[in-house]
Amino acid sequence: MKKLGGLTTQYIESDTSVRQMERGYLSTVISLCLSLLKFVISVKLDQHSELRPLDKDGKRLRCKGSRLRKYLSLFGELEFSRPSYHSSTQGMVYPLDASLNFPPELWSYNIQELVGGNASETNYRESVRLLNDLLDLNLSGSGSERGIARLGAEVENYYATKTVTRPAGLVHFSASFDGKGVPIRPPKKKDGLSKFARLGKGEKRGVKQMATVGVMSWFEPKERKVADVLRGLMRSLQDSGAAKVESRYSGIGLSRL
Repeated sequence: MKKLGGLTTQYIESDTSVRQMERGYLSTVISLCLSLLKFVISVKLDQHSELRPLDKDGKRLRCKGSRLRKYLSLFGELEFSRPSYHSSTQGMVYPLDASLNFPPELWSYNIQELVGGNASETNYRESVRLLNDLLDLNLSGSGSERGIARLGAEVENYYATKTVTRPAGLVHFSASFDGKGVPIRPPKKKDGLSKFARLGKGEKRGVKQMATVGVMSWFEPKERKVADVLRGLMRSLQDSGAAKVESRYSGIGLSRL
């Protein structure tokens, strides 16, 4: 908080642009949040220092010392050492990671979610640009591509855990199709170099093919009585009629002025 107070005093006493103020405040708040995150993790380390996890047979696991962990949060990267244990069935076990739900990868779940959402709308390189500009995280497009490939492999397993309630009566089916151009990568030779053919007249280097995504769903129709349908139609007619009258009188008023 002292940093924010000192920064505010500096901005009051000097002619600093609003753009620089926004950047300064954002950088200071991010640094403060990173310090708070480090503090909470250190307290959690002390709380878990005396705990020893058990295996499936109820035996205490053997401690293998402390292992270094790197973690990239929205506020920046941090490092810490936490106790590690070995299990014959589970491999290496880290109680702190399980307690705080750390991802197995470097990137936090928040970063993965934001980058994944951007990558679905743009490309891998552009998916990290906004986060890098705002938070200075130094994310790479290749990291975004690896993360999307890893998450894509879990889609089928995710939907397999979701239970769908079967409809009791008749349903309506809907289908939607969307096309997206996918760049075609040229094949590589044995020496690792790309194989480029000579382009003809009017041809472009970047070649794309159309990938069509189809989605099918069903929904149960909402039962409505005849009176409900007529009431909705009359309400829409009344609203459109009132809008026309208002538009007509506003035009007369403007002409008289």
